[in-house]
Amino acid sequence: MATVKELVDANFNAEAVELSEPVLVQFWAPWCAPCRMMAPVIEQVSSLYVDRVRFFKVNVDENPQSASRFQATSIPLIALIRNHPETGKREAHLSMGYKSEDEVAQFIDALLE
Repeated sequence: MATVKELVDANFNAEAVELSEPVLVQFWAPWCAPCRMMAPVIEQVSSLYVDRVRFFKVNVDENPQSASRFQATSIPLIALIRNHPETGKREAHLSMGYKSEDEVAQFIDALLE
């Protein structure tokens, strides 16, 4: 069962931005080889954070508004969207390029502590 769900422009705000829980979004495209390599990495890492982080993917070609909002001009790009620990306001942290499972987990852990 996939734990990474597809987001589109129409539901991006409701599913990723307006939630109170942390969300990781992978921006990708089918023609992007590093993106295709990273898809199973994100799937694997999502199984480690089932109760802590929601995982999504956004096809940048089909969802230009969401891609533009996060300036996803170079992909793969992952964004961790969370509430700031002091202000409670939603903020996004970005990481560009292919990442291993350990690197993605470290990226998440550093922001959730």
